[in-house]
Amino acid sequence: MSNRLLKRISCVLRRSFYQFSTISSYGGVERSTPCEILRQQNESIDIKYPDLPESERFHRKYANLEEIAKTAPVMKSVPVDAIFANREVRLSELDVYGFDYDYTLVNYTNDLADFIFDKTIDLLVSKWKYPSELQEVKYDPSFLIRGLHYDIKKGFIMKVDAYRNIQPGTVYKGLKPVPAEVVQSNYNGLYIPAGLLRGSDYTKDHKMTQMMDFFDLPAAYAVCSVIEHFEKSGINYQPECIYTDVREAVELIHRSGMLHSTICDDLERYVKPNAEIRHLLVHLASHAKSLFLISNSGADFITKGMRYVVGREWERFFDVIIVKANKPDFFRSNSAPFRAIDETGAFKSWEGVTKLERGQFYRGGNLNLLKELKGWQLQRVLYFGDHVYSDLADASNQWGWAAAAVIPELENELSLANTEDYQKNLHRLVLLEELIIENQYCKTAVGQTVLTSWCKERDYLRQISKACFNPRFGSVFRCFHNYSYFAQRLGLYASMYTSSVTNLLHHPINHICYPRRALLPHEPH
Repeated sequence: MSNRLLKRISCVLRRSFYQFSTISSYGGVERSTPCEILRQQNESIDIKYPDLPESERFHRKYANLEEIAKTAPVMKSVPVDAIFANREVRLSELDVYGFDYDYTLVNYTNDLADFIFDKTIDLLVSKWKYPSELQEVKYDPSFLIRGLHYDIKKGFIMKVDAYRNIQPGTVYKGLKPVPAEVVQSNYNGLYIPAGLLRGSDYTKDHKMTQMMDFFDLPAAYAVCSVIEHFEKSGINYQPECIYTDVREAVELIHRSGMLHSTICDDLERYVKPNAEIRHLLVHLASHAKSLFLISNSGADFITKGMRYVVGREWERFFDVIIVKANKPDFFRSNSAPFRAIDETGAFKSWEGVTKLERGQFYRGGNLNLLKELKGWQLQRVLYFGDHVYSDLADASNQWGWAAAAVIPELENELSLANTEDYQKNLHRLVLLEELIIENQYCKTAVGQTVLTSWCKERDYLRQISKACFNPRFGSVFRCFHNYSYFAQRLGLYASMYTSSVTNLLHHPINHICYPRRALLPHEPH
């Protein structure tokens, strides 16, 4: 290969790096310029040597792939603290910044998930008389990822892509994978009809539920652990009953105040300190931005957590503090009134609220009333939350807020994707897929054998890329070449996403969040 061509490859690789730094870009990598170079080289072989045996032609084309893959430079790393845009957002045009509380302003340690799992199992044993042997099981935080679907009737947990197809190899019952033929038999293929996924948008009559909340993960692992124990022990069971019992146990932990009291009694153990949260609030306030907080948690719980993370008198940063908001109904209902309360949650007045005062607590309410009392222009509001459905969906779709999703997993995924091994593997996979696409029509048995070997290598490279993030379910954002269902929902409801709200500190107050252009399948590439 000539030095001139090598320089060209190096140049285009650097130019095309950012094509996979956003959700859209993950699909853009497969259409990178090196693929075009490979295609041109291989077309040249077909033109120059029309009588070359197919096996030799394939050998030369694969040699071109090897050369390009070997000489490709390591791409520039994607900053783990970047903000990624699905739609263009001009921060200079935003006057109001809103925040959820849990996993947005305040994050929790792994000890909290351990507590939820252990307490759920304890309740199943004590209240529902499940086998006491379950109490020997320990929570494994590495087993599941957010965004998975759980089939309530069948007891299968799985990963679904943006087009409602099950990703092969990601269906589990209990803690064991389900054979491909069993999956095919249960779903008549890999496609999931829209009706089965209705639960993904918070409807009550559903057959599948999606794990969108960090609190969902220990609960889901409890379901998997119970099913695993019952399967091993030969105990007859109905998956729906186990799901219902676990859900009721988790709701009891929340509803009884057990979870909040446990956190508040040992903040150092369960709450991650983050001095940058205070810096962020000071930064926004210094630029005359109005701030508000909307949470489903109670005033006393939020007060203790915010004092631990931000400091005393944290309330002075916020124009409005809304607790027990009952999201997502807060965005949908026009009937719930605001009630003035103190920091303990006690009512301060039995009169109707006609004015929302700075630094004061309000319970309930609805977004339409908030708009009426504050007079904020909806298109000048940016709201941060970790839950794509309850925090962001209605705020963005129904009210036109700019919605920002906080995805803590993004930091770890980018750190892994930035490694040289991952980038080389991904680059080789993309080139190999181009080779397979362009040479899929074989004329000889020898050629078919070579093509089969390429397809096997492709499967191997895809599995390596998947296992880099999670050995069972892969990346939160991707199902091989397609977006995951989680990523598709994220793109639909969030204007932008980032790993932490404090990443705002790394951008000027007038920063413009530009989405990167992604090629459609029919566009030249």
